[in-house]
Amino acid sequence: MEASEVLEEIKAENDLMEKSSKIGLFEIWKDYETRQRTIIAVIVMFATVFSGVAAINAFAVDILESAGLSSLISSYINVGLCFIAFIASCASIFIIDKFSRRFLLLFTLIGLFACNIGIGILLFIHQKFSSSNIISYLLIIFFSTFLTLFSIGPGPLSFFITAELNDINSRSSAQSWTSVTSMSTRTLLVAGFFPLKTILNSAGAYSLLFLFPVAFSTLYLYFFLPETKNVLNGTYAM
Repeated sequence: MEASEVLEEIKAENDLMEKSSKIGLFEIWKDYETRQRTIIAVIVMFATVFSGVAAINAFAVDILESAGLSSLISSYINVGLCFIAFIASCASIFIIDKFSRRFLLLFTLIGLFACNIGIGILLFIHQKFSSSNIISYLLIIFFSTFLTLFSIGPGPLSFFITAELNDINSRSSAQSWTSVTSMSTRTLLVAGFFPLKTILNSAGAYSLLFLFPVAFSTLYLYFFLPETKNVLNGTYAM
């Protein structure tokens, strides 16, 4: 934005604060527009948590070891994956400003869904057949692609798209609800992964936890997510 546009937005927000009062945590659900915007923000955070990034960050070494790699090599590869995520996060600074929020979020979520399908299939093949280096190499490719897409899409977007969706009076309450969503879904994910893994095996637990939530969230956002880039104070039709 140009400096004049930023000043105009600040002035408009100040005028809005003077004309209306702050919307509370529960009042935000009473108004149709603020309710819809909060639901969209919550779905974005839900998709971010259940994208599968937590499982990759926590179990990448174990998965690679089970696919035939040594513990030392798996650890080195995990460090490399972290470095890839770091580079992608740095690149996201420029990518986010170049593309629209809606396109970037939907594109990366579809990419994450495809990566999860590939990872689930490879885990299934590993459990049914003997492991090989090919499975290990393919897992590394899928992990790298996944972390890159996550770092330029839902990773950063989930933290500020709520502020862009809501005006200044409802922004803090909407942010609070997305934080509640983040913490509660992460707790459910950690508590539910190992019991599901015991019942369904790794491939089944991974598919159930990370395929269906991402598919549902992507479809919902496709129909209801508006473009928020350079939109002044959330002034768009829902």
